[in-house]
Amino acid sequence: MNIRKHALLVVMVLVAVLLPLSARNLSLAEALECAMQESISLKTAEVDLATAERAYKIGFGAYLPNIQASSTLVRQNENVSAKSMGGMMSALGVPSSNLPSTDPTSAFAGNISASFSFNPAMISAIKSTRESYKAGLISYDDTKAQLNVTISKLYYGIVLQQEALRIQENTLAAQKERMDQAEIDYKNGIVPEISFLSNSVTYENSKIDVEEARAALVSAKRQFAFLIGLGEEDINLTDKIDSTLFSFDENEMVQSISSRYDIRLLKAQSAALDLQRRALVEGTYIPSVAVSAGWQPTISDIKKEWGPRDNWIDNGSVSVTLAWNLTSLLPFSGSGKNIKDLKDAQKKMNLGIQALEKSARIEIMDLLDTIDMAENSLRTSERTIELAKASYEMASESYRAGITSLLDVRDAENQLFSAELGRLSNQYAYLSALIDLEYATGHKIR
Repeated sequence: MNIRKHALLVVMVLVAVLLPLSARNLSLAEALECAMQESISLKTAEVDLATAERAYKIGFGAYLPNIQASSTLVRQNENVSAKSMGGMMSALGVPSSNLPSTDPTSAFAGNISASFSFNPAMISAIKSTRESYKAGLISYDDTKAQLNVTISKLYYGIVLQQEALRIQENTLAAQKERMDQAEIDYKNGIVPEISFLSNSVTYENSKIDVEEARAALVSAKRQFAFLIGLGEEDINLTDKIDSTLFSFDENEMVQSISSRYDIRLLKAQSAALDLQRRALVEGTYIPSVAVSAGWQPTISDIKKEWGPRDNWIDNGSVSVTLAWNLTSLLPFSGSGKNIKDLKDAQKKMNLGIQALEKSARIEIMDLLDTIDMAENSLRTSERTIELAKASYEMASESYRAGITSLLDVRDAENQLFSAELGRLSNQYAYLSALIDLEYATGHKIR
């Protein structure tokens, strides 16, 4: 039993030690999903959207009538005559002429009333809340799109670091083989000691560079994990930088600015502002109609039987009122000033939309130019890598044959290393500009 317990304890310790060492494979889709759940800005946008949606839905409550129910019980301290009791009963809505000849000491009145007021401004106000809700939806989608851009570029930036480290490690492995061979050749008296020492120095310097690159990659992964809400979990990014090239119609891309989130948001806000102004105009220059109806059963003496209908009096009424605030029609009234202020605010917003459309066209054209340059550089780097590989292979063969020096091999190796890193950088530049173009145009390209 003791042996089993010790074996189980060893297994548990090994599991506890080895589990943290296993990195979690993380695709871009999974990273985006984690970021969406942890993003403070997205959660804030969700709260704003919920507020706008609630205002839109509750806005229809303006069409509901105002219904009230109440009851009143009045007791006099002394018995009084019907004539002197008129003030109390008038407060209940009972005419003194309807009072009985007795001198009641208490009375009861119930009341159920309904009223409804209408003005065309109510319709415009609800339409305004609907446009505000649309603006909230656009703002929420914009926040998600911005988060997508940020996380995607950070993700592929780390993938670039991973690939660069892989190239450095391959180069370091080649240098290690060359150093080991130089050591063997030196011991066999084939090459001088300086050749062995030179290879050793090159390997040790490259080893330091690789360790620094590895540490930088670990730090970048750690920061990225914290950003998307994974804490200190070790991650391994599995997606690769896509090298697919796309073709674009420049005119079509430029004309797609109407799909941009920022332009759509300003247009929705402008529409909401216009409806607010219209509601204020209608509420100022169009009279309101109010309809009310009430049922007020009243018994003048609660000592009477409450069952017989003759003991009750209905003091309810039905009324229709047409109300118009004439003061607001004056040119120097507050309503007139507010209408003009809203009109000016809408003019400024429309000018802002025009300016944004112009800057958006320039931004899209600049991104298309960036993509063209990255594409040309990418094609050039492919040819450069082919030449660098051929040069490195020739230099290595010549060095092994004793025709060329170690310096020639190092130069060829550095050129190949630079060419491979250049291709990775161009791939990232192309993909990064493509991600920006998708956000700038509001269209999915990849």
